Amino acid sequence: MIYLTGVLNMKSFVLFLAVLPVQLAGAVIFPANNTVVSNACTLPLTLPAPANSQPASISFTISTTSGTVLLAGVPEANTFLVNGPFTVNAAPSSNNNVTIPVNASALSYGNNKAYVAFEGAASSSSVTYVTIEIDCFPPSTVTLNPTSATEQIAQGSSPTNFVLPSAVNGVNNTYSTKPIGLVITPDPVSPWLVSGTVPATSASPANTVQPSAPGNVKDLSFNINPAGLAVQAAPYTGFLHIRDAKTGYGAADLTVQLSVTPATTGNATLPHFAVNGVYVTDFYLVNTAAQSANYTISFLDDNGSPFSMLVQGLGLVNRISGTLPPSGSAYYEAGDATLSSVSGGSARIVADASVGVQGVFRLRQMDSTGTHYYEAAVPATAGSMEFAIPFDLTVFAPTGEQIFTGIAIANLDSANLSTVSCTARDSSGNVIPNAVTVPPIAPNGHWAGFSFSALTGKRGTLDCTGSTVIGAIALHAFAASGAISSLPVLLK
Repeated sequence: MIYLTGVLNMKSFVLFLAVLPVQLAGAVIFPANNTVVSNACTLPLTLPAPANSQPASISFTISTTSGTVLLAGVPEANTFLVNGPFTVNAAPSSNNNVTIPVNASALSYGNNKAYVAFEGAASSSSVTYVTIEIDCFPPSTVTLNPTSATEQIAQGSSPTNFVLPSAVNGVNNTYSTKPIGLVITPDPVSPWLVSGTVPATSASPANTVQPSAPGNVKDLSFNINPAGLAVQAAPYTGFLHIRDAKTGYGAADLTVQLSVTPATTGNATLPHFAVNGVYVTDFYLVNTAAQSANYTISFLDDNGSPFSMLVQGLGLVNRISGTLPPSGSAYYEAGDATLSSVSGGSARIVADASVGVQGVFRLRQMDSTGTHYYEAAVPATAGSMEFAIPFDLTVFAPTGEQIFTGIAIANLDSANLSTVSCTARDSSGNVIPNAVTVPPIAPNGHWAGFSFSALTGKRGTLDCTGSTVIGAIALHAFAASGAISSLPVLLK
């Protein structure tokens, strides 16, 4: 390890040796094994460095295979090597030492490169060239402890601030009484890591540290916005770069491991149910684990308030709950055929991870040929900030029936309205202006629609984005017969 001005250690210099071996007086001369020498160079924060700073020299070896050759080294394209020539007594050996003086005051931050031509002392013919590269950096002005953080946040939460107390510390009076300006930047690979700050001292500008002595510690704050992040088993990894504003070089990096948990209001939703009159909604629950699992399904109206409905075997209730045995299942049927009007809403599901929930809508239609039943099954969803669905509002040629696409959206946020914006495109990808308008959806609330006049006669896609986590379903329906089926909802 080489030191500069007593306090600055070598960080990185790399010596690249380019070989041009030729015969000279019976000797072949070359850098030993093409060795790459690696050390470090850290320069003072104020340049130029003192002339007597180290590294005072660069050392490596030259080999010869036969004969005794006296070599002269001549620096070329030189910026930091002391002018030659200097001599090397290259007796047959693999470890003839070469020492080249270095003028540290001529070094700068970053890459420093120079070349040395080795010639026969009695001849100006070159034997080999050596490329010398020294990469120098300023010392760190701060330390970071800890260098990583593990955080957890609920899906769809508002931007949240986290604090690492006393994480930033000044180093060795580097700036004495001068403040250190820190540029704190999230890495582009982690856009959910929004920003970072360090509080100012009373005498320093905002977002600066003034470490007049070691131990002058400051808190490090960083903001996380989980918008659009899905729940997943592995944590998301992000980086916060802390840079010295004066030199532009790195001081420290914070690694953030972020776990995204299901929305605090529940871990899934069935975005729509339809009950009473001609509609029944069935709920199928399956436990895929080898141990018991708990579940609760709460029924909510358009405004997010509890909604009571008739569930066969339970009576009029606004929720169902229970425990499924290992690999067990449960079935519930909701709806009252004696009521004339159809009611709808959404179902919020809080259950162990091994519980899967599926809803089935059943429509009873009566005509001259008798009673017919049509069904469509839809799965529960953890939701997202954005989804896409196909739509079809064309006419079914064999029967002349109008086809409709119905959508339902549930707001999984229990505290905030969701503002939903939808963009419709035809099958060629062209935007259909003002096709679907969704009103603000109340916390825990619900909205459903199927009549979109701007889409009549068209097929295409509908892309919707919410200001909170939202869940959606889509149904494909025939106007006359009432036949229904589900359409895929693609989470984005």
